[in-house]
Amino acid sequence: MTWPTYLLLGPPIAILTLHTVAFTFPPSSPLAHRSAFYARVLTSWLAMVVAAAYGVVASIALRAAGYGGLSQWTAGRMFKWFMWEATGVTFRVAEGGRVEGGRRGGEEALEVRPAVFVANHQT
Repeated sequence: MTWPTYLLLGPPIAILTLHTVAFTFPPSSPLAHRSAFYARVLTSWLAMVVAAAYGVVASIALRAAGYGGLSQWTAGRMFKWFMWEATGVTFRVAEGGRVEGGRRGGEEALEVRPAVFVANHQT
C-alpha cells in the first residue's frame, strides 16, 4: 500500500478504533470518555477537510454559474450537515428556565429583548 492509501484510511480506522474502545469500557470510565472525545475530534477534523474540498469544487461551479457569493454559505452548510450526521451532536434550548444568580435560562431567556445571543455564525 502506498502513503496516499494510508492517508485516506488512517483517520476512519482511528475513529472506529476510538469508538470501539469507548463502547467496550463502562460509560463511567474516564478512558471511555476520552476515547469518545478524541473520536469526535478526529471526525470534526475529517469533516472540515471534506467540507473544504467540497467548498473548492462548489466555489468554482458557483462562480462559473454567476453565484460566487454563495461559496462560503454552501461550504458552511456542507460542514454543518456532515458534522450533524457524523457526530450526532445536537443542541436544544431547555424548557422550564431557572433563575440562577439573577440570570434566567431556557426558553424564557429567549423572549427577553434586547439580548445577546452567542452562536457559531454558520449555524
